[in-house]
Amino acid sequence: MTQDFLRKWMSGFWRLMTGMRRVLLLTFLVVGGGECFGKTAVEYVDSLLGTSSKGYTIGEHSGLMPFVGVPFGSVQWVPMTDPSEEGRVSFDSEKTTLLGYVGTRQMAIWMGEWGQFSFMPSTGEGVPPCDLRARGLPFDNKAEDVYPPYYSRTAAGGVVTECTALSHAAIYRITFPQGAVPRIVMDASRDYCPPKPWLKKIFGVNVAPGGVRLAQDRHWVSLWNRDIVDQFRSPRLPNFCARQVMEFSEPFVAQGTFVGGAEKDDEGYVKAVVSEGGETCEADRAGAYVLFAPRDDGPKTILVRLGVSLIGEAEARANLDGEMSGWDFDAVKAAARTLWERKLGVVSIKTMSEEIKTTFYTALYHAQLFPREITERGRYYSAFDDRVHAGVAYTGYSLWDTYRSEHALLTLVAPERVDGMVQSLVNAAREGGALPKYPNPAYTGVMVGAPAEIVIAEAYAKGFRDFDLRQAYEAVRRNATVPAPNDGTVRWSPGEWWTGHPESRG
Repeated sequence: MTQDFLRKWMSGFWRLMTGMRRVLLLTFLVVGGGECFGKTAVEYVDSLLGTSSKGYTIGEHSGLMPFVGVPFGSVQWVPMTDPSEEGRVSFDSEKTTLLGYVGTRQMAIWMGEWGQFSFMPSTGEGVPPCDLRARGLPFDNKAEDVYPPYYSRTAAGGVVTECTALSHAAIYRITFPQGAVPRIVMDASRDYCPPKPWLKKIFGVNVAPGGVRLAQDRHWVSLWNRDIVDQFRSPRLPNFCARQVMEFSEPFVAQGTFVGGAEKDDEGYVKAVVSEGGETCEADRAGAYVLFAPRDDGPKTILVRLGVSLIGEAEARANLDGEMSGWDFDAVKAAARTLWERKLGVVSIKTMSEEIKTTFYTALYHAQLFPREITERGRYYSAFDDRVHAGVAYTGYSLWDTYRSEHALLTLVAPERVDGMVQSLVNAAREGGALPKYPNPAYTGVMVGAPAEIVIAEAYAKGFRDFDLRQAYEAVRRNATVPAPNDGTVRWSPGEWWTGHPESRG
């Protein structure tokens, strides 16, 4: 049997098996539908599924959150019941105290947060509590209104917070009770202190600088940080800097800043030292607060627009203005819903069970959250060489887990994304020297095997060609033939410290 014949036979066999797999899938699914017996697909999504810590003993959570955003968005926005850590994400549906709202980039419970920003609205005279736990307010988890493009929550004191978001921008509509003084506390950067003693021993406490600048016209605030919780198992990234701008629908009337002091709370987090009237600050723990004029003739509504960037402050504002040009909350919500309807509505299932529909569409929603696209108007920051490039980029690949099924699913339900995701892997290999396995956002050195190679090969076998084939081949060949340095001495475990090279194949 000649090699040419064998190659053709294997190619034909692969096409046959791929076709059979699609036939088997479509035996149960009707692709191209939009409604399921009167309800649209997005109405079946239960964003709170998988958000409970009940029954979990190894970590503190199942790892899911009620993400608000768009498919494969750069950032997702989440109500915060806990400070995210290794082994703990920002939201737990068993908790009844709200600490704020966070723009999160955390991809999994065992991976760290990076470049996150959070804020907390409340009411009261004078300086608000700035420490994470001290500022918490009771809220009723059972009364939440939440689904992929939107959530609404009411905390103690009657503050109603609504959120909807696109890829690099979000808008909040916050309604304060009549006569109350509205206050918003913002976190630019914070310290990280894992919740379990054995996690603290492995991961330690990671801090990185951040800062705040309040605009003199009192309409907006600029925040930045260099937070990467996985920094101990990633290459050093001196140019990394996450940015966020927050713009308010009316000027604030008072403000202040805060930094971390020497005193710590019972969990080990540093307490805030406040500077009333402060306009700028920079520290490992940094933030600000603003107050607005109350309204005496009815509830007070303040809109907050937020834009993010990994390139710079000007890009964060450009991303904000490019994705939402005005203050129409409902228009942004409708746009985000349309995007989810298109991506969830590509599949209709035929079953009389409402529970099955909910489970299916919630899983399909989760499958289209990651990897997240971080391209900003044709450019992207790469954590693999710490530089900005032209092109497309995704991060948040859990390839060691997802190469078996999720990426195969995406070739069916999100084919328009596949070439970009593959090219992003190829770019990472070109910029960092090897294909990644669990980037967050850079190499993390925690997994083995060859998952990226399988994702690339499957895309090619299914006819995807809009990526650099030569570079893809060279990346796969290098990973297969060139061992990683110190391959025989590194443990490749979640607690491994960065040793100057990416993960091993074997």
